Amino acid sequence: MNISKAHIALKKAPIYKKWKEKNASSFVASFFRVTGDPECDYWRINCYMPEKDKLTSFSVNENKVRMDQKDVEILKRKETKVEPLDVDKVRVDLNEALEKTDASRRERYPEVKSEKKMILLQHHGELIWNITYLGGMMKVLNFKVSAETGKIVDESYQILFSPEAQ
Repeated sequence: MNISKAHIALKKAPIYKKWKEKNASSFVASFFRVTGDPECDYWRINCYMPEKDKLTSFSVNENKVRMDQKDVEILKRKETKVEPLDVDKVRVDLNEALEKTDASRRERYPEVKSEKKMILLQHHGELIWNITYLGGMMKVLNFKVSAETGKIVDESYQILFSPEAQ
């Protein structure tokens, strides 16, 4: 399910409509999902409530929409402003972004073998696909891809755990 379909499904869902009536100033702030895990075959859509500075999350898949978390503290600096995510401005879909990051990973980081990826679409100065590859031995490779231009705007690689370090 792509983000446009997930967003439409969310807006049509009775549980969301009822919640939105009580949280009129809220807006969609991000889309999150994990690939490579059949139990995570859904988009988590995070809605930000500016008056509370909190999030409510909805899980959306082909079959249903459900509220996962309500009024959760947001992980951000106090001065950071959460921007609305305008789905209509996404010009580069997830598959295109993954093609770019997979090609870069194979070429520049062949030691990172990963079926599992954490994917976050958010507004961070611009619309960004934040794609993190979780490799064996705690290898973490992160790419930030513009969802407007398709350009890789940042990348980082870390080994969080090394047996040699013990």
